[in-house]
Amino acid sequence: MEKSAETISLRKFRKLSTTGQHKVLLELVEKHLHAADLRPFHVRYRELLDGAAIDRFAPAGNLTDREYILALQHFHRSYLNRLNEPVELLRETWEGQFPVTVVLEGVRSPYNLGSIFRLIDNFGFEKLVSNMKNPKPDHPQCQKAARGTQSWIPFSVEPNLKVFLATRARPLVAIELAPQSIPLFEWTPPAECDLLLGNEAYGISEELLGLADTIISIPMQGYKHSMNISHALACVASYLTVNIE
Repeated sequence: MEKSAETISLRKFRKLSTTGQHKVLLELVEKHLHAADLRPFHVRYRELLDGAAIDRFAPAGNLTDREYILALQHFHRSYLNRLNEPVELLRETWEGQFPVTVVLEGVRSPYNLGSIFRLIDNFGFEKLVSNMKNPKPDHPQCQKAARGTQSWIPFSVEPNLKVFLATRARPLVAIELAPQSIPLFEWTPPAECDLLLGNEAYGISEELLGLADTIISIPMQGYKHSMNISHALACVASYLTVNIE
């Protein structure tokens, strides 16, 4: 493996699974752990990483070369070690850091569904609810975008969202560009809430929009006054986690 980390072609490396790419990069890191000159390592690591569809390691800016390569080793080992944990254990122990549930109406893209699973994990929200039976979390495109998070983030299908939302004793916040919406940065996130996102093309239905306690929109400065729903959720989630009451 150490030899392949040095010699594997970029084309072959890019065809590897995420796990395979982490394994190759870890072997490269461990081969150079005690190298006096890390410049050849940095060149090869960046070369491989440029073609990799995996998460990047974001180190602190003040690390020495030795600290940096040890941190890289920990980063890749941590990813591979997580794969050995039983999915059932991950699912049972998941606990959101923020009392926020994401609710989807009519979202049809498996890629968007997977991206939203990943964002819920990133920001530490509780769970995901959709009114669509398809796409399912095991759809290949969903799995690719979710990077495994679909295995432990709680997910349920509620075909009648109007009935479901009526049972929720918490504010409903709709993310939608509407006449009555307020700009995101003027919104004070409540202590807990449900975040509602709508169909990629048509947005949130008037029926559900009428149930919302608050409607927020994201200010946009370009010609295209629309945004991918996963990008919209990322904007709102980032703001919410900093400003929640």
